[in-house]
Parts: sequence; C-alpha cells; structure tokens
Amino acid sequence: MRVVFLGILSFLCTLSSIWAESYTITNLGTLGGFGSKAFDINNNAQVEVGIVEYG
Repeated sequence: MRVVFLGILSFLCTLSSIWAESYTITNLGTLGGFGSKAFDINNNAQVEVGIVEYG
C-alpha cells in the first residue's frame, strides 16, 4: 500500500512538473500564474512523500 501511495504521488509530482514547465516555457501573460501554481503543487507533493517515507 505504501509503495502504491508513493508511486501515485511521484506520478502526480512528475505530471505537475511537466505541466508547470510547459506553461513556463509558453509564459503567455496570465498563463505564467498557472505555471507557478503547478510548481507549488509539485513542492507540496514532494513534502508529502517525505512525510510518508519517514512516518
């Protein structure tokens, strides 16, 4: 169960990174805001993975 949970978080983490990167590269006005938001989601996912591993 733990491995599956970590796998899902890693996948979401990667997905949000790709999403953030694509928006940052295009950077069309307000789209930059969405890019920043995706990076925040990515950082939160990494923190959660850390908590699960040590918990």
